[in-house]
Amino acid sequence: MSGGNAEFCEMLNRPDTIQRGTTALFGSLHKDVVRVESIDVPLQKAICWERNSCPDTLEIWMNLSGEFVFQSPQKKWHISPGKLLLSVAGHQETALHILGGSRNKIIRWQLKGSFVCESLPAESGHLHPVAKALLQTEVPDEVLAKSSVLMPGLRDFAEHIGTPPIMAAARSLWFAGKARELMAHTLFLPLGNEFFCTRQKRVNCERVSSVKKILRASLSEPPSLQQIAQKVGCSPFYLSRTFSTETGMTIPQYLRDIRIEKAAELLRTGACNVTEAAFEVGYNSPSHFSQAFCQIMGVCPAMYPRGKR
Repeated sequence: MSGGNAEFCEMLNRPDTIQRGTTALFGSLHKDVVRVESIDVPLQKAICWERNSCPDTLEIWMNLSGEFVFQSPQKKWHISPGKLLLSVAGHQETALHILGGSRNKIIRWQLKGSFVCESLPAESGHLHPVAKALLQTEVPDEVLAKSSVLMPGLRDFAEHIGTPPIMAAARSLWFAGKARELMAHTLFLPLGNEFFCTRQKRVNCERVSSVKKILRASLSEPPSLQQIAQKVGCSPFYLSRTFSTETGMTIPQYLRDIRIEKAAELLRTGACNVTEAAFEVGYNSPSHFSQAFCQIMGVCPAMYPRGKR
């Protein structure tokens, strides 16, 4: 037996500790075509392994934080934060190694091959190689896996998948729909010359949209530029430049505008007085708030039309 195979077998025989951090979000492959689970392991040391053998099942691993290694007897795939992995195990066993040092959070989708094939359009050109493997009449002998960047839109998709906004009786329909949406994002390759320019434009738009959503959700205590950049998967410098190019304003300017927009709404509806509105949108200094309000609205907040409380 080769050194690689010996190492792999030794790993499979280690205690299965990953189940302690695994939460089933939906489904069972015994009765459903879709299964979703969250792997949340706040460990500071490594070694969490799982055996896996689903030969005709597509797995989509969405790595939100931390690092892990996905391994077959022949090959390893090192998946860093903000990456996505598509895999079909074939007739081989695979192992998952969670690396320590930080909290690890992974969303794993398991989609039955029959469901994937039925969901793909009849003329499905430009399919991802891993998806093509499921369309073959025979299950592949070896593990097929490919990693890619987890786009900002998909990161947001993954972070909220555990809280479906529907009643329990409709969850099977909801998760099946979400599975098809995920396949639409991940199972098709870009068209030749459109790869760089179109894809980059789409990614930039997704990032800008994510930044706007993050800021609107935290007006009073907005995250730092570094924290926002980490959430959307790029460097702070690149994010600042992209945001300015796409919107014509800097991130601080956008934050100021939406703060004043929200403050004006609070005053107009009578929900807050001037001081309360300033604190509600994150201004600790009434004078700074008044100055910004005048610049944006053209009138000081004390003179702005206000509704009755």
